[in-house]
Amino acid sequence: MLLSYGLRLATAASMTAASGIAFSRTAGAARCDAAPSFVTVSALTTTGAEKAMAAAKAEAEKNGWKVTIVIADASGTPLLLSRDGASPMTVDIAMGKARTAAISGKESGVFESIVNGGEARPRLALLSAPLLLMEGAVPILVDGVVAGSIGVSGVRSDQDAAVAKAGAAALFA
Repeated sequence: MLLSYGLRLATAASMTAASGIAFSRTAGAARCDAAPSFVTVSALTTTGAEKAMAAAKAEAEKNGWKVTIVIADASGTPLLLSRDGASPMTVDIAMGKARTAAISGKESGVFESIVNGGEARPRLALLSAPLLLMEGAVPILVDGVVAGSIGVSGVRSDQDAAVAKAGAAALFA
């Protein structure tokens, strides 16, 4: 499930009528009618994160894969983490993959391909970026905007990606 919320002015009460901006109160928060200054964004809810986690875990269990799964918010901050029999090092890797997908809005494997020469020439400058350049994470996109991500580690990177994709698909089923 995804939660939409509007960004609001915290100091709306301090604005005066002379400003020419109309304010109204909705659910205790100030709302500004100056639409171009604000956007509405989608955020992954706890219920949505749990749904994605259940689907990702089911995919891993179906294949007998021992993995760590991280469901993260739009900033890449973990909301849920599950490590079922995977090595302890997979926790950091799955978190890094989830963060990479969240902050870039791209599957983490895209960067692995670029660095490995998937383009005309490798882009080694990416090695200094604060990204984990390994396949196995997908962004959760709502209307083209990142609402969260899923990162997985523990098996081959294409298998990690399959688990992440199963989790993301459950949110839109």
